[in-house]
Amino acid sequence: MKYTFLLPAYKGRFLDEMLSSIQRQTYTDFKVIISDDCSPEDLHSICKPYLNDPRFSYRWNEENLGSKSLVTHWNLLVDMCDTEFLILSSDDDVYEPQFLEEIDRLTVKYPQSNLFRARIRIVDEKRKVLHTDIEYDEFENHRQFLESHFREGNFFKCIANHVFCTKKLKDIGGFYGTPLAWYSDQITSIMASEEGCAYTKDVLFDFRLSNLNISGRANTKFISSQKSRATLQADEWFREYLTKMNIKDLEYNRWGKQIYYWLTDADFKTVLKLTPQLYRQGLWDSNFLLAIYRHHIKTLFSK
Repeated sequence: MKYTFLLPAYKGRFLDEMLSSIQRQTYTDFKVIISDDCSPEDLHSICKPYLNDPRFSYRWNEENLGSKSLVTHWNLLVDMCDTEFLILSSDDDVYEPQFLEEIDRLTVKYPQSNLFRARIRIVDEKRKVLHTDIEYDEFENHRQFLESHFREGNFFKCIANHVFCTKKLKDIGGFYGTPLAWYSDQITSIMASEEGCAYTKDVLFDFRLSNLNISGRANTKFISSQKSRATLQADEWFREYLTKMNIKDLEYNRWGKQIYYWLTDADFKTVLKLTPQLYRQGLWDSNFLLAIYRHHIKTLFSK
C-alpha cells in the first residue's frame, strides 16, 4: 500500500464521521491505524464496524500519552508506518472522497516533493462553513512555501490536511515536539517542504472547530501557559531555522503580540518565568507586559 492514515484517537463525538470519510475515499490503496490513547469513552464500539475492512486496524496505548505529549503519540505511530506516504489524521475532521485521489495525482506529477497539502474549510461542530482556504499555485518551492506560510491572512494551520513522505518525516526526526503540539504542524511542514510543496486546487478537507479540540477550546490557565511556552519555542526555532537556511530577507510574523494574549490568561508564575525569555528573544514590549502584570496583581488581590 502507498498511504497510511495515522489516527490518534481520544474523542468519540465525531469519530464515526471521520472514519466514514476515510473509508469513502475514491483512491483505495491505503490503510488506517487507529490508536486509542486510553480514552474514557468506548471508542472501540465506534470503530468496530470499520474493522471488518482489512485496511483498518485498531490498537491501544497502555497509558494516556496525549496527557503528557501529543507529539510523542504522533511519533509512535510514525515509527509504525511502513508505507511511502502518511497522513496524521484527527478524530474530528472530515476528508472529501477525492482527497487521496487528488493527492496521489500530485505525488506522481511532483515526485521530488515530500509534502502535499489539501485546501481546507474551517467548519463548526455542525459543519457550517466559517472560512475557506485561498487557492495556491499547484507547486511552490521552499522559499515560496515559506512566503505563503507567513503571509498575513494565508495558510490555515493544521496537520491533518498534509500528506508527508514517510522517509523524509523520519529523517527530520518526526513531528517536532512542542507543548500541546502548538505550532508543531507549522514547524514540521516547513522542514518537510525543503523540496517544495504541492497543493490541491479543490477544497478537500474540513477542519472542525469545537470546544473538544485545543484550537477551539476556551483557554484555561494551564492551556494558556502551555501555549505561551510553545509560542516562545516556535519563535526561537523559526529564527534559528531561517539563519541556518541563510534566509535573511523573509518578512515573517513572529508572534510578539500573540504571546501577550496567552500570558494574559496564564498563571502569574508562568508570566514571571517567561519574562526573561521574552527579553532575550526580542519580543519584549514593556507596555503589554506592564498591563499583564497589573492584570494579574489585580486578580490576585481581588481573591
